[in-house]
Amino acid sequence: MSKAVIILSLLTSGLTQANETRLETITVKGNKENNKLKDNVQSISVLKSTDLDIAGQKNSLEVLNANSNVSVNENGTNFSIRGINNTGVTGFQKDNLASVIIDDIFQTDLALKAGSFNTWDLSQVEVHKGAQSTTQGVNSLAGSVNVYRQKAEDFQNYSIRLGYGKDNHYELGATLNQVVIANKMAIRGSLSYQNDDGFIKNTTTNNDKISQVKNLNTNISTVYQVNDDIQLIYTNKFSTKTAGSQYVQSSDPFLYEVYENIELDETTKTEQHGLTYEHQLKKDLKNTMVFAYSKSYQKHLSDGEGLATDEAGLRKEQHKDQFMSFENRLSMSSSKFKNTLGLHVHEFKLNNRHDFNILYPIGSSSTPLETNQVTNRKRFAASLFNSFNYYHNDQIFNLGARIEYVKNDYSTHVDAKRTQNLGSSINTSIDNYLNGVNGPYGGDNDDVIFLPKLSYIKNFDQHSVGVAYTKGYRTSGLSINRSKAKAVDYSAEFTDNLDLTYRFEKKGLNLSFNAFYIKWKDQQVQVKLSSDFYDSQVENASSSHLFGGELEAKYKLFNKDQLALNLGYVKTAFDDFINNNTNYENKEFPNAPNWTSSLSYQHKFNDSLTLGPIARYLSSSYSDAENTRSVPEQFYLDLNAQYSLGSTLIEAYVTNLLDKKYLLKDGSPSSSTSTYKANYHQVNTPRQYGVRATYYW
Repeated sequence: MSKAVIILSLLTSGLTQANETRLETITVKGNKENNKLKDNVQSISVLKSTDLDIAGQKNSLEVLNANSNVSVNENGTNFSIRGINNTGVTGFQKDNLASVIIDDIFQTDLALKAGSFNTWDLSQVEVHKGAQSTTQGVNSLAGSVNVYRQKAEDFQNYSIRLGYGKDNHYELGATLNQVVIANKMAIRGSLSYQNDDGFIKNTTTNNDKISQVKNLNTNISTVYQVNDDIQLIYTNKFSTKTAGSQYVQSSDPFLYEVYENIELDETTKTEQHGLTYEHQLKKDLKNTMVFAYSKSYQKHLSDGEGLATDEAGLRKEQHKDQFMSFENRLSMSSSKFKNTLGLHVHEFKLNNRHDFNILYPIGSSSTPLETNQVTNRKRFAASLFNSFNYYHNDQIFNLGARIEYVKNDYSTHVDAKRTQNLGSSINTSIDNYLNGVNGPYGGDNDDVIFLPKLSYIKNFDQHSVGVAYTKGYRTSGLSINRSKAKAVDYSAEFTDNLDLTYRFEKKGLNLSFNAFYIKWKDQQVQVKLSSDFYDSQVENASSSHLFGGELEAKYKLFNKDQLALNLGYVKTAFDDFINNNTNYENKEFPNAPNWTSSLSYQHKFNDSLTLGPIARYLSSSYSDAENTRSVPEQFYLDLNAQYSLGSTLIEAYVTNLLDKKYLLKDGSPSSSTSTYKANYHQVNTPRQYGVRATYYW
């Protein structure tokens, strides 16, 4: 915690120099109310494209790491908001607890793995902390990340970016904003390509590019002004990402080595389309319709047992998803009120196929079982929501509600067979076991959910205080216990969220503080019922609570310098959860550091040269729900320098300047008797550096 205290003291020492420089007034889009940031009780971090510039070569969710109560875990494979990991606290259930939405298009897991979160040509990123279920529905119990790209504008401009850095990191970016019909139609296109050879070597195959990542993104935005009152916006996005091993296996993880004889190869693609129809019906009445469609595909090849010897062979996976949604929002406003009435419908389909060998234990050895598993999942959701804001003198009253109907269908088919003759008695034992496991399973369920939201704000000159209550949820569903050959229903889970806020705005200073308490009921957790590989299922088997706060401040200095602080604290704890004879009471959630903080300073030497250091800190946390494995506290220092030379912007960056080394996940086998002997450690990225040049015309 000492580093967080230092960061806070640095900020408070600078606040004595308040001046007349004013910060930009920011409008929040993600909650669909279009309120000013200061008129929202819930904790929201808004980052402009200039705030992301100092992130160096990072071009993923990692740019959000150490934002107050946000941690990006295991090198960007998942993230936590207020200590709640987006993939769940004990298992991965495919219904995430936090959502990522880009230009009103929900991002599935596969879309994010395809690299759809890309920082080139962004307009604004919003991190909404705490339940957003009333306005966002499913997948928003912990919060949401809303990303907005630059849209086509009524003037022509172009840019191109070239960059090169350590580990053969090279990048190409380009944008084009073209007026097709003056004051009527414009198109904006952007392209981003990145290659990084990585820093991990396979000593078995002598391949020093085992962790290579290639990522291509394209985005096209077309704006058509039908008349003074009607506007159409069409967006098309495509992303593809090829990635190798992002883990290490050496007993000393900082040798950056893997030993597998079959190298991981994963290619993910996503295609997305969005159409927005905006109609200004009257001066104070606007209707917005949003159609969205996306489909993603992933092919994954990996080593079945993770060793240099070939015991389990090749593991193959294929994943496909499809997401379609329609939303209509009717917005009314006057000097006294704002109201948003919405209708939302979506359908989500997911198909997974796994072909692999399970190493079935036999005494001190094992035998491979050739296994094929196909899973199909479908979710349909329809909801009505409303958010009403009433302005009375210096007070703002908000009342919101959502009624949501959700239907889930789930089916899976398992086909596993013995591949070795082990003698009649062992053969019979294994075959009898497989006869109970093999076959199709499935079912469906539905649910109707009511989600209220209440908030109140009181303004006192430059000060404001507020209180809010929201209800968050994750949908009900089905899981498959393959050992018992049955589908198991689990109910929706809910959180009760209480937020208290204080905000201060004066001259060059914006300061926001939020305190929160969350009670989590009927928590969905992955329950392992025995040592049997197949004997697990999702149940409403837990309750928990968490509390903490976020402090964020931005401060403008005389010479247009800017100082920004983010400081977060969260304490998580299971109240009631017993799994496979392990009592989790009072244990903390995995990937939930108590303290997160960042301090950035953008210093303008003159109109041409800007220097932007950023310090990030995350306190220690646990990497498992049992609290037996931990992640050390982390401190990073990044540096970005920008020099403007006419129409050219030249940048130099260093990330992890101090070259700190951290074991983010201890992936050693869980026990000495485990049939899987390989390590799957996660480590942070060592020091990176590079340069880039962007030319505008």
